[in-house]
Amino acid sequence: MFPARLSQQGGMTVLAAAFAAALASTLPGGAFAADAARPPAVHGYPGVGVFQMPQAVAAEHLAARLLRAGQYANAAAQLRHLTQAYPKAPKWRAMAATAAAGLGDDATAIALLEEAVALGFTDLFGLLGHQPMSRLANAPRIVALADALQPPSNERRLPVARRIATNVAKVTAENAGWDAKTGRISVFFAFPKAQRRLPLFGRPSEDPALQTLAALVRSGKAAGNAGDLYDNRDRRHSWLWLYDDAPTQLSHVVYDAAAQALQHDYGLNETLLFNAPTFGNSSTALKGAFWRSQPRNAMTTPGGPERQWRLYRNNHIYVFPEAHDFDPEAKGWHGDQFPAYLPYFIVTQGSSGSDRPYMTAIQAILAAFTPKTKAFLTERRLIAPTVQQIIRRSLKSARGRTAYLSAFAHPTVFRGDDIDLGAAISAAQAMAPGDVPPLAVISVIDEPRLTSGVSFFADGLNERLFDTPAAIGRIWRGVEAQRRYLLKAAATDPNGRPVRFHWRLLRGAPSKVRIKPYTTDQDTIEVIVDWQDRHAPPERADILTHRIDIAAFADNGVQLSAPAIFSLVLPSHQTRVYEAGPQGLRIKQIDYRKGPSKYADPRLWPTRAWRDDYRYDDAGALLGWTRHRKTGKTEFRPDGVRADGQKVRHRIARQQGKPGLTITEEPAQ
Repeated sequence: MFPARLSQQGGMTVLAAAFAAALASTLPGGAFAADAARPPAVHGYPGVGVFQMPQAVAAEHLAARLLRAGQYANAAAQLRHLTQAYPKAPKWRAMAATAAAGLGDDATAIALLEEAVALGFTDLFGLLGHQPMSRLANAPRIVALADALQPPSNERRLPVARRIATNVAKVTAENAGWDAKTGRISVFFAFPKAQRRLPLFGRPSEDPALQTLAALVRSGKAAGNAGDLYDNRDRRHSWLWLYDDAPTQLSHVVYDAAAQALQHDYGLNETLLFNAPTFGNSSTALKGAFWRSQPRNAMTTPGGPERQWRLYRNNHIYVFPEAHDFDPEAKGWHGDQFPAYLPYFIVTQGSSGSDRPYMTAIQAILAAFTPKTKAFLTERRLIAPTVQQIIRRSLKSARGRTAYLSAFAHPTVFRGDDIDLGAAISAAQAMAPGDVPPLAVISVIDEPRLTSGVSFFADGLNERLFDTPAAIGRIWRGVEAQRRYLLKAAATDPNGRPVRFHWRLLRGAPSKVRIKPYTTDQDTIEVIVDWQDRHAPPERADILTHRIDIAAFADNGVQLSAPAIFSLVLPSHQTRVYEAGPQGLRIKQIDYRKGPSKYADPRLWPTRAWRDDYRYDDAGALLGWTRHRKTGKTEFRPDGVRADGQKVRHRIARQQGKPGLTITEEPAQ
């Protein structure tokens, strides 16, 4: 599934492209293996099964980007794999024709286009309207194709909602459909009314809070779990135990062989949207050179945060262990390795099994809502934000309004013994439809525009990690000692109540982060951030973090929203020295080869094998810098040109025999 992840647009475009280009040339022909049984056709993609669509369309997007960039040989190789795996899909043959035309092979281009039209391709004139195909528009064989065009087919297979039987919600090609607008597989279930008569749990619970909840459900005051889905994504490695003994109201998602063969049931949910409130978990992690937890995987995969937002905004919420991404260095780990804060899921302290207390809490919250409140939340797609809000206000370490507006209610990871299940159930049961919290979102309306070659050294990179409606990530790459951002919050209140905003610094040195209102209603703030070393977050004195988090909360006068969070991650693996100058702090030295943190995420930080020492005149103007390597040193002017007049570029490439990317300095053409 790696190529599919790389092909998504994101803040690390150059990093993603570098990985993708290397993979495109080595992608095995069997990477797009057909389903064991012939699946129903996806409209516009004959011969492609619905479970194959995410990977196949991701490969298509990669090929399209290569075509736009003029990399016709790489595009041709990518499309060759697609056309071999799916010989009946005409679109990819037409794209392959474009690649052939770009390579000057007109005969192959025309032959491929003829094959595409014969298979049902209809956008001939659109294709011929752009280079390099436009120069072939008057070729006799191309002209003859116009007469062979067939009218576009409007036949679309609509998925049929699968009726749930004995609590099993089975995902098959029959109840799954490809949604081109969202780039997801939509899965539909029909819930029998008889589910409501089943018990809430498979065996009596000894927890008084859960006993109270079961009584509320029996009395009809609480909605219960009929109509809810549980999506276990680690193949029962860490399994929600409460309903294990007998059929209950909760339905368990089960995947057929075709879906399992393509990993749609495992790890992050990046491909599926269900038509009902869904919660789940995956006690899994990535191993090897790119080791990381699933949450860090989501944060550092291009398009990953956007996919998690779509789940969050469609009544899905998942729980994942931190898997050594948030463990003390004193125990041999690397402190806080999350480059951002995504409030779209719950991250738990520990590894396999640490997710169970919060799975139980989410199931209980979903069951505890009154029927009217749950229907209101489901219809407005506010299940996940509201569950997040209730969990955070029900932590034992963060009681009350003041605590909710602090880091203690929004820890990087959640400890299993910190959730007060009774408080969470009471909060959900007490919430009326008119009291539902608003949904807060944020955006960046101004930020630094830095230039590679002077501010930082990595051609094509910038400081953007990702932008999603309720979470934004930035990376501190440049040498400047300070950053300024203008952040704007907005909110939709489901009941039309007026909303005001509260901004809080959750992580970061308070003396080095200044938050100032920029508008009178405080929906916009100015943030000034000074360079700072790693620090302990307020909620964990034994952990060091290299991240700054600023949260926005919407307040409708009754409820505070779940947070929307701006994150800025600093390169703690570098050794930086700043000094006072006439205009304030300025960079004196950066050693890219080592730092206080020995680990650097290879997906985020390309390696550099040098140290830069900066020089200034008496008035504080930059004179240039000296670059030190094992092989010697090089002098640079303040405009990034070598002292001998040679312009340079800083090219990103894969490291030979090592994980991640490296940056090399080369003469510019």
